[in-house]
Amino acid sequence: MKKLVSILIAGFAIFLSAAAGAAQEPAQRSGLYLEVVDHWNATPNLQPVPAADSKFSGGWGPFALLPSWSPPADFLPVRAVNVLARMEGDAVRVNVSVFRGKKSHEKEEQVATFLARENERVVVVELKRWGVVPYEVTPVKVASSALGSPPQVVNKTQSIEVVNIEPVRSAPASFRLVVRNLSTKYVSAVHIEVLKNNRRELSATPAGEEGRPLIEPGDIWKAPDFGLVKIEPTSAGYVLSSAKGQTVVIATVVFQDGSYEGDVRSAVSFRGYVAGRKQQLARVIALFKSASETTDADATAGIAKLRTQVSSLAIDADPVDIEKVLTDIQVYGPNMDADARGAIEAVLTSIRRNVLGEIDSLKEEHRENLEVDAFHKWLNVTRERYENWLSRLQGF
Repeated sequence: MKKLVSILIAGFAIFLSAAAGAAQEPAQRSGLYLEVVDHWNATPNLQPVPAADSKFSGGWGPFALLPSWSPPADFLPVRAVNVLARMEGDAVRVNVSVFRGKKSHEKEEQVATFLARENERVVVVELKRWGVVPYEVTPVKVASSALGSPPQVVNKTQSIEVVNIEPVRSAPASFRLVVRNLSTKYVSAVHIEVLKNNRRELSATPAGEEGRPLIEPGDIWKAPDFGLVKIEPTSAGYVLSSAKGQTVVIATVVFQDGSYEGDVRSAVSFRGYVAGRKQQLARVIALFKSASETTDADATAGIAKLRTQVSSLAIDADPVDIEKVLTDIQVYGPNMDADARGAIEAVLTSIRRNVLGEIDSLKEEHRENLEVDAFHKWLNVTRERYENWLSRLQGF
């Protein structure tokens, strides 16, 4: 049986941050893929496993609820299951978590972490605690067929020039889009879609990391290699080949001053992302500043108080911010308000969740004893990073 899927080779997602500058080389791959059975999709998904010296890679996806599941009172619903992996020695380290929330991914909770070797199937039974049918994960080898014909490219912008579609020798063999910024403006983000027979199968919005530009004026940028592939199980394992009839669409470019070219909907979404970041970063900075000025000698109490304050940060979009996002939008389509609101609230939620994750990492690192000086140093260093991030967004 053959399956057409989108393989997220280099961490592509709905919104993806790339490091600032020109070309980015993708994470080194291990040669293994993680087969994920989620019991929602009819067939397994495959995630490339990065090498041990790379960051964890993977993504969140759907799930099936246990038929007999009856959630307890005040249970925060599960929104997605997150599976991340990378090599560790001769095995694959797999981290599984769940995103929970009333409206979106408000909270991430760790479910399980384990090592699995090639062809070793692991059933994540711990997911039952959250009412989820257990995922099944197996590290597998895949073979790649010869490189096929490059995809067609449709460019809906004027300032982005397609320089090349270069082959990437990988499993599966694929192509990478190479573009140049022809404008005198800094590019913040580019929205890219992949079509199969004129149907959208994959979309992503690569953007500069923490407010940095993605492409400087005149510079060349290489998109992460990605594409649609056919998966064919054989007696020797999976065989992957590039799907025929693919079209890569450069749908939108958004500049650092907030202007854009191309499709309006993805421009509205990115504007919403920036608006949400500006609002939530300002709140976080104020909390960190207040915490650093406190003379309390108990660092444990200080970090507990900070965590409680961050947990209480609002994640509802302000109507004023929605109006600002839609300023100068000439083609105002249906549900544009909802698009702006959704983007703002997604980022308000993700920043709150990420800051809580940083606080928890600090607590874990200093589990035995967190000194006041170490706590205040961390507060100042982290706050400075947030302040620099916010300052880079002020011209947007």
